[in-house]
Amino acid sequence: LIVFHSAFSRKNVNSRLFSNIRGLPGLEFRISNYGFSYISLFASPVISDEIKRIRFPLTEQCFQQLKGCITIRNLYIARYRCPQLVSIIPTPPKRLTIIVRNFDVSATIQLTVHRASKGYPYMKVFRCHVSIGYTDVLIQNGGFVGNIFNTQFRVRLLIQ
Repeated sequence: LIVFHSAFSRKNVNSRLFSNIRGLPGLEFRISNYGFSYISLFASPVISDEIKRIRFPLTEQCFQQLKGCITIRNLYIARYRCPQLVSIIPTPPKRLTIIVRNFDVSATIQLTVHRASKGYPYMKVFRCHVSIGYTDVLIQNGGFVGNIFNTQFRVRLLIQ
């Protein structure tokens, strides 16, 4: 969002500038590598805040062999290590690469930047690679089945 001060009032600027129609007068910005480095500094706290807010939807998996279903509710991320490196890098043509590196989870996401039919920009995920180094699962208030999982299968999950 760009806000112009009163020195740039509408009477001093061509009115077609505000019509948002492609091909008419407008503003174009070029962000240097230093600009992307500066943006990357702000990305890490934003990612950390968003991770805290993630709530996973209800998941249910049924098994015919067991003649039953497993339902997972209230799944959330309780602890995580903050990203050690967050980089936003422009990659041609019209792509942004977002790299989030951490000891536990690393992700590389490539976005393509497009222009919608009405002229506004939007981004689409072009490529995504996620690597998970360490996870821990604990079932709370799971009763007898939860205790069995926590004592038997949790150890196997942590080893893998």
